[in-house]
Amino acid sequence: MAKLLLFSETSQDPALIIPATNTEKTLHLSYRALHNVVVKAQIRLAALGIAPGSTVALAIRNRIEFVIIFLALIRQGATTSPLNPDCSVRESSEILGYMTPTYTIVAANHYSATSDKNIIEGSELQSVPVAQARWDRTICESLLLYTRVHPISLSIF
Repeated sequence: MAKLLLFSETSQDPALIIPATNTEKTLHLSYRALHNVVVKAQIRLAALGIAPGSTVALAIRNRIEFVIIFLALIRQGATTSPLNPDCSVRESSEILGYMTPTYTIVAANHYSATSDKNIIEGSELQSVPVAQARWDRTICESLLLYTRVHPISLSIF
């Protein structure tokens, strides 16, 4: 998948189409733009200490954040392990205990605070740092917010 992305990195053809919302127009992201965003994400993930061979739990629903982070993790050589965002605290803690990931990545501010809270609490029970990914349409970038005790904004795209 990463090779396909690299192969198409100069194409202006649409790679992703993000539907309009009540306040935003439809956004067409070209292969070139997607490539640039994924490379920036990979650099920021590496800065967080996610190295080739690292395992990362990815608890993001079917959204642009998932696509970008997933592709960036593949480019980084990390193993991505999907985690159901609706897991209970007990379930997420148990799964993460077996998985022993370097990070858990969740989506910020898109879903039920309860589901994110459960994943974050499960991660904290296993001493796994949590990064929250948030897409910002206005700058065509995603942000990662590192969450341990207090969120810190890190631009990754």
